[in-house]
Amino acid sequence: MARAGNSTGEIVALVHLGYTSVILGAYDEAERALTRAIDTARRTGFEFVRPYAEVFLGMLKSRRGRFAEALELVLPLHRSHDASVANLSRVAAAEAYHGQGELEAAFAQAQSAAAGPSPRARRWAGSLVAEIALALGRAADALAAA
Repeated sequence: MARAGNSTGEIVALVHLGYTSVILGAYDEAERALTRAIDTARRTGFEFVRPYAEVFLGMLKSRRGRFAEALELVLPLHRSHDASVANLSRVAAAEAYHGQGELEAAFAQAQSAAAGPSPRARRWAGSLVAEIALALGRAADALAAA
């Protein structure tokens, strides 16, 4: 895509590659792809895809135990005009708070995301609500989320 001069296509492809790499546990590849997507979006002005790369990079940072860095990336995205980005950012924040042991904050973020507009975020958040509820000793909340 880059060689063809299609920066938008390049950024979208990098975001998909990064997200898929996170899911598969290929964290180094994910970080390279997502960082490149963010840099390319900033350089070219194609900012509409950048927040997705930031959410997924936040997810990656949590999975690497870099919770504060994850929150730094995703908390500002709560104010996104893109409802899906805002919703996904709440799930990523819930994951980071959970990793830090801030279970009440994680539970609140996950519950908010589970009620949001993004089907992907709702599924991800629903499983987090159940997991966090169990960690909090709230079996009824965990069952309700399942």
